[in-house]
Amino acid sequence: YPLHRLVYQFGRGHVISGNPQDKTPRIRQFIIDYANAFKSEANGDNVIVYMNESYVNTRHAVNGTWYDATTPIGNKVIRGTGKRARLIIVHAMTQHGLLHHTHREGATRVQKTPEMIWTAGKANGDYHKNMDSVTFLLWLDKYLFPTLQLLFSKKMILVLDNASYHNARGPDYIDPNKKMNKSEVIEKLLLYNIHNVEVEREGKVRMDSSTYNKRGGSKAPTLSELRTALANHSQNIGYIVSTDYLDEKQ
Repeated sequence: YPLHRLVYQFGRGHVISGNPQDKTPRIRQFIIDYANAFKSEANGDNVIVYMNESYVNTRHAVNGTWYDATTPIGNKVIRGTGKRARLIIVHAMTQHGLLHHTHREGATRVQKTPEMIWTAGKANGDYHKNMDSVTFLLWLDKYLFPTLQLLFSKKMILVLDNASYHNARGPDYIDPNKKMNKSEVIEKLLLYNIHNVEVEREGKVRMDSSTYNKRGGSKAPTLSELRTALANHSQNIGYIVSTDYLDEKQ
């Protein structure tokens, strides 16, 4: 009630970017790159390929239907109520339409196609959760690339909608939020040709930190070191600290 008195209204929030101006340079650059891609395709240097994924239920049907009102059955449609299994569909297309082998001159039947269909684990919820980076990379390697090589001997520009699974991490990526055991850490380090590693127990680090922060501790910084660190930090952030202030803190 008090909020209504203050002329506030309750409703669904419209989420916007923290700084809409950040999008402007990226949108402008995308338009420039997209225009250059069209020019390059027109010159025969590359081919633009669009991909997307969607889904369909095996018992999908629209609610409306045509019927003869003069018959006894009328608009009664005999079918089940469930939607059954959900099929995930991934495909690609060019300016010629859906990408398949019959686009090639002289092809008599479809030998290769980037179409991939599989049954989802769940038939409800967001269908994007049925797709991950592993499946996306599998589709690229086993479906899209072989089909494209049969049709075009030129560079491909793949247009994506920047879904989360389009940003797959390589095997050398270290997730800072994921806990790893010793063998996993060693495996990652070997990928970077790091063979000499000094291991220190976490307890020792905490003990050293405690000793360092303890007043009068053996590893605590001296007053001179503190004054120097404060002066350097103040200079880095553009804050001027007078020597009189530092002397007072002594």
